Formats: sequence, C-alpha cells, structure tokens
Amino acid sequence: MTKASQENALRDARYMFGSGIDFPVSKRARVVISFLVGLLCLIASPALASPPAFDVEDPGKALQTDSGVIQLTWKSDDQTTTPQYELEHTPPGSEPFILPTGRDATRVISGLAEGDHRFRVRRAATGELPAGDWSSPLQVKNDFVERSKVVRLLWLGSIVVLATAIAIIHGFFSSRNLN
Repeated sequence: MTKASQENALRDARYMFGSGIDFPVSKRARVVISFLVGLLCLIASPALASPPAFDVEDPGKALQTDSGVIQLTWKSDDQTTTPQYELEHTPPGSEPFILPTGRDATRVISGLAEGDHRFRVRRAATGELPAGDWSSPLQVKNDFVERSKVVRLLWLGSIVVLATAIAIIHGFFSSRNLN
C-alpha cells in the first residue's frame, strides 16, 4: 500500500466512540457494526416484547365468580424500566372500554354485572414507546346466587328475627311476673 493510499484511507476513515481513543474504521466494518447495533435494538425493543399474559391456572377456561368481584394479575417479559398497562374490559352486551392500571400488574375489578366478561391487557403507550400488543382474552363468568335461594334465605332470616323477638318479649314478661 502506498503512502498516498494510506493517507487517503486515513482521511476517509470515520472515527468512532469519541472517547479519546480514535481509531479508523473501514466502510465494511461500519456496515457490520450498524447491522449488529440495529439487530440489537430490534431484539431489545420493548415494542417487540411478547404481550402480557394473565396469571391463571388454565388460560383456556373461563374464570368463575358469584360475587361480582375478581382480581386479575398478569405477567410480562417487557424489559422497560417502568412499564404501564391498560386493561380492556368488554362487559356482556356492551362495547369494550379501557381501564388504566398504571404500573401494577394486578387489578381488582368490582361491580361486575351478571354474565360473561372479557378482559385483555397490554403495555400502554408512554413517551416515544408505542402501545404493545393485546394479550389473549380472559373470559370471566359472573353468576350471582339464584333468586329463589335468596328468597328462601330472606324468609329464614326473618323467621329467626321474629323468633328472637318473641323469646326476648316472653322473657321480659316472665321475669316481671316473678317479682
């Protein structure tokens, strides 16, 4: 290699890392480094992280509740330092709506109407990060206690209250007559 070609190579070389240690990098090395950095960014990108998954024993089976209250928890492999989540709730016969959950990977939902509910979760859009993909849906079936059973329990409770009141009144008058 001639002295002129060495000078041209040094003049055309790019200096990287600005850390006080400058060294020439050929065009081929720059292409390889750019490819590797792009690949690393692609792999580490939270936008490509798999969506969160609900933490349930059997993901294909609907959860049951009879109280209108359920606690949902999920796991995520999102490596962002502070991921925030959105929970989508589709009540029976209604349009879906978003429940912001913040940074917690759990949410207690109360006041569920009777019927089948569907929930999905995703990483919320924050700053320059776009929203993540939705998780697989989780079905929740809310069946309240049967009306006939409630009526029977109310009648039984009223009989107990009435019997207690009669016992108190009888005891009061019985103790009055002894004196």
